[in-house]
Amino acid sequence: MRPTFIISFDCEGKWGHADRLSPNIRGILRTGPLSAIFHRSVSLLDSFELPGTFSFVGAFTLHADQYLSYIRVIRATPCADDFFADVARSELDGWFCPEMLAEVPVGGRHELASHSFTHLQFDEVPAEAAELELAASVALAQSQGWSPKSFIFPKNRAGHLDLLARHGFTSYRGRRNFTFGRAGSLASEFNLLERADPHPTKAGAPLEIPCGHFLNWPHGLRLAVPPDVTVKRWCHILDDAIRHNRVAHCWLQPHNLLNGRGQFELMERVLREVRIRVDAGLIEPMTQEAYARAALAELTS
Repeated sequence: MRPTFIISFDCEGKWGHADRLSPNIRGILRTGPLSAIFHRSVSLLDSFELPGTFSFVGAFTLHADQYLSYIRVIRATPCADDFFADVARSELDGWFCPEMLAEVPVGGRHELASHSFTHLQFDEVPAEAAELELAASVALAQSQGWSPKSFIFPKNRAGHLDLLARHGFTSYRGRRNFTFGRAGSLASEFNLLERADPHPTKAGAPLEIPCGHFLNWPHGLRLAVPPDVTVKRWCHILDDAIRHNRVAHCWLQPHNLLNGRGQFELMERVLREVRIRVDAGLIEPMTQEAYARAALAELTS
């Protein structure tokens, strides 16, 4: 495997925040702004000719009149009370956004991936609940004309890996654990010697993709991280991947771009650094699915 760059997006709308839907979050997670920032993100990647992996919560890609077909799956999730309370108030803004899915052409430069059906925490539920989520996710995707091969666990908390393989998934994004939790994660943003991740050394079914690093979200305490520091940190991650034949994996959530101060511009600066290195032939940009395919081929040859 060559030095590799991957960028992945967790697309979830209100489903990803159903356990903490404050008035502020409700104001941010609206279909119009989400769709607009997503369009800008896809267009930005296209302008740099870089592929991205876009993982969707299945329910988020439904049209509002389709949810009754999946009511059994939705009722089985912890967010069901919040969702149905909003249904009763006819407040469905932010729960459904099929327009975002339509921004990513099937079979094009980018990859469509699964982020579960309702953002269920797989490490907290029995196999039966995970099976219900996965079956609904795959069936919905196939009805939309695509077949997911990559999976990104909600909150990166893995569980029931055997079921992923059974439903045709070939890879999932790993998780980085910080000794001091969120404080450790914030502190790491100031590490200008941050390293890229090594390539996998053993095949898995599914394969664990190197977890990578979150693109800093300039909001709250994270506003303390200067944009120039973030760019320098990512330059070191990219150059470390090049020097040591590793993986630079950047991930974020589209809705962070709505209230992260200057985060879209920050993403643009990082992607420009990626493009410079791609043009120099130093690093290869790949989707998660393409990376898993190449890594598995090498590991099993």
